[in-house]
Amino acid sequence: MRFSLSLLLACFISVAFSQAGEKADDYFILKPKTDSVAYTKDYPLDQGVYLKFNDFKKNTALKKEQIIMNYPKEQSDFWDQLLMNKVIHYKDDSGVEKKINVNEIWGYCINNHLYINTSEGFRKCIIIGSLCYMDRNNPTGDRPQNDTEQREIKAASTLADAIPEKIYVFDMETNISEELDSGDLKLILARDPELLKEYSALSYKKRKQTVLLYLRKYNEKHPLYLPANK
Repeated sequence: MRFSLSLLLACFISVAFSQAGEKADDYFILKPKTDSVAYTKDYPLDQGVYLKFNDFKKNTALKKEQIIMNYPKEQSDFWDQLLMNKVIHYKDDSGVEKKINVNEIWGYCINNHLYINTSEGFRKCIIIGSLCYMDRNNPTGDRPQNDTEQREIKAASTLADAIPEKIYVFDMETNISEELDSGDLKLILARDPELLKEYSALSYKKRKQTVLLYLRKYNEKHPLYLPANK
């Protein structure tokens, strides 16, 4: 009965979120197409600003050349300076000048590192996939200057020591970021009955210790698909 209720609730939330915003099916982010590839860490994400979720799904970012700003574009800190502003002025593909508030953009990519806008500011995606594990540190409008959480995970004596009680996950299926109990991924894993059964059989402590493992397992079984030939 517990499994059935979890599955039903997960389906309900997924449908509700999909109806509320841009759905993944608008492009091919979760379903393979002839012109798509499964995301890997070597996939070249387009550097720049993703104005909307659809721009990320197409891997088409706003480029430096399109941005209107009185700051040298050849400077290494150009993106940092840009994101410190409240508004981004730019030219669209037709050459029409437009503007958007920084807190309204979906996210951005710098040096193949993806940052997604959440209710608490931009968070870096440490694991990118259909489920993204997001940095719990530096939830601000500025780009984090270090890889704090990666170092914490590597330095911890056990994985459980590195994982906080709450984790931040961005769901590519719903276009929603959530704060979750690090020992309870059942609601998300309910989409995959096999993984849910395996995960549910573990103790709470073991689930907490393996939370990143199960996020990766889910991503391996349900890859994030992005355009090929970028």
